[in-house]
Amino acid sequence: MTPQSFPSGRRVLPRGAAVAWMAGEPAPIVPPAVAGRAVTLAVGLAGSDPRTAEEIVGWAAKSGRSVLRLAGGPAGAEPALTAEVAMDFRDEALRLELPRSALEPGRGAVVVLRLAALKLDLFADGVRVDEEWPLGLLPAPEGALRIGGGAEWIALWDRGLSDAEILDLAGGAAGLADRERRILGPMRPVGQHWRPRGFNVNVGDCMPFFHDGRFHLFYLHNRRRHQSRWGLGGHEWAHLSTTDLVHWEDHPTAVPLTDESEGSMCTGSVFFHAGTYYAFYAVRTVDRSASPICASTSRDGIHFIKHPPLTFLTAPYRPEDGRDPVVFRDPATGLFHMLLTTGLADPALGERGGCLAELVSRDLLTWEQRPPFIVPGLPGQPECPDAFEWHGWHYLLFSNQGLTVYRMSRHPVGPWQKPAADVIGGPDLMVMKTAAFTGDRRIGAAFTREEGYGGNLVLREIIQNPDGTLSSKWPAELPP
Repeated sequence: MTPQSFPSGRRVLPRGAAVAWMAGEPAPIVPPAVAGRAVTLAVGLAGSDPRTAEEIVGWAAKSGRSVLRLAGGPAGAEPALTAEVAMDFRDEALRLELPRSALEPGRGAVVVLRLAALKLDLFADGVRVDEEWPLGLLPAPEGALRIGGGAEWIALWDRGLSDAEILDLAGGAAGLADRERRILGPMRPVGQHWRPRGFNVNVGDCMPFFHDGRFHLFYLHNRRRHQSRWGLGGHEWAHLSTTDLVHWEDHPTAVPLTDESEGSMCTGSVFFHAGTYYAFYAVRTVDRSASPICASTSRDGIHFIKHPPLTFLTAPYRPEDGRDPVVFRDPATGLFHMLLTTGLADPALGERGGCLAELVSRDLLTWEQRPPFIVPGLPGQPECPDAFEWHGWHYLLFSNQGLTVYRMSRHPVGPWQKPAADVIGGPDLMVMKTAAFTGDRRIGAAFTREEGYGGNLVLREIIQNPDGTLSSKWPAELPP
């Protein structure tokens, strides 16, 4: 990358920008090429916080619609800056936010907004502070940039800059850890009430899994309380793991969004068979059509490969509602069973038609649909099922309006009995799923009940009582 020094000498930018502007110059015309699926806007802010809700920079399409806008917020408010990006998929613009902690009074900052295919990122001084998952195309600009106050320089590229290039704009890697700490907060160890470091982010549905001495925690990486991607969620599977519940490793995104038809990667489960890890999940489609039931596979449990859909639900189920697959194997028959959250397409059942659909397979690839596995008769649909065997008892967990309940049986496919106290984890924990752990233990993972979707991670130790019923306590390694 060959640098070009701007006249003030205060910032160094790479060559190749489609538009470059310095304070005091006339507003430049934005070429139509700066549109489509890839563009980067970089702004060098002056050495003070934006103190009013005025526009810093923006441009409009030929229709007059605002395509891109970066504006400041009033003093003392959070966020300090907002970026709005319009795509032709919807009239409503996507909105990203930069927290006030990202700006130091009396010191300049480099803010970068990058659109690259299915991802929209907002950076401050080389630190990613927010992200979105756009759909469609960025409309072509018309005329000159609108330039307000607060900017020393502005540059536009007709491509998405790399992370390394964005870091170079902020002065390089030196001091990056300090900037991350200031902007995103301290790096907290994984434990009770943990959430990912950053702004506007928390933990969604958890999908614990245990194999070969390692406890894996897959979870839905959640921004905006499920409102990303125009309310479709925009969730991807994040991944942590541990061998002792104390020291945790952070892994790459296990199941990302990779196609415009995907509104969100839904909750699922991981199953190991014959040397292969299978991450089963459904996809919430953008057009709300039938949810494809999918599997990504891995040889090491860390790096997964996405594959075409395995199947779709059909009548009598509601195929657009199919989600949250969990897989278990019946040792007596050798059949693999998949349970899916959905509802029966029967108006007479109304809100009590929620059920767990059942599919069976002999190879984990070809699935045959069967009648409902269970129709609990509760309001709403039984979500995020979990099925496991423990000391001769078989358990079926599912969430009803966020509250996790369970059924028990001496057989893997029922009949199921409801214990007198059927709630596991308590009313303040949402959507608990469980996995085995070293020493014949079992650990449940959930998130705290908060306003809107998502919260803080909570891990509980599951206790099997002498009569087979379940209860929970704090794990010794993870006190509250």
